[in-house]
Amino acid sequence: MTANSIDAKASPRQAWLTLSKDGVKKDDTVVQQGVVYTYVEKNIAGESDVPLFVTYIDGIFSGATSDVVQFRYTWAIDTSVTELKGGDTYGVFKVMATEPVTLRNDDSTVTLGRNTVVNLMGELNFNVADSSTVRFYPMVQYQISGAAPTGLVTGITENGTVTPTSTASAPTDTPAQTESVQQQPIITPAQTQAAIPPPKAPGFEAVLAIAGLFAVAYLVLRRK
Repeated sequence: MTANSIDAKASPRQAWLTLSKDGVKKDDTVVQQGVVYTYVEKNIAGESDVPLFVTYIDGIFSGATSDVVQFRYTWAIDTSVTELKGGDTYGVFKVMATEPVTLRNDDSTVTLGRNTVVNLMGELNFNVADSSTVRFYPMVQYQISGAAPTGLVTGITENGTVTPTSTASAPTDTPAQTESVQQQPIITPAQTQAAIPPPKAPGFEAVLAIAGLFAVAYLVLRRK
């Protein structure tokens, strides 16, 4: 979304916007502050008139050096669509119905082993805590800029499986080993306030100066 120019004198304020995707211009429009802008794609995966991009024009501002258009509640959908059909399987799930979409693991058993990462579908996993009580949460892991994955799991193989490691597992119920760390002093708000010297009370220099001016004016008027 590119803001080409704004009209801050209009009431309400207006902005000229251009919406593009992958370098291709999709829409060119003038919007007003306080309205919802919706771009509708004519056809996506056989569906017509699909809202592809929606945003709320929250504010339009004109500054001394730059103009600003502020958006809120913005969302967009991908034009790459996966069509679900009854009986299709995705990981441990099978498509049971399409209206509404219902997926169940009726043909697969999900075993939540202690201190393990259980793959459900694609990059969606369950991370199970190293605990005698079953505790788990959904997790998706991403690798950024080719860096080695860090956090709860390590080692993503070429086939997409995840190898868990006990040294980077979920929080455990056993006491964790701690390292000696120099504790920094904690400064409370009261101490912070006390550490700031109070502002110096204004002296009487201004009062004396004003009084002197009045005295000079009085003498001049008296001589006249």
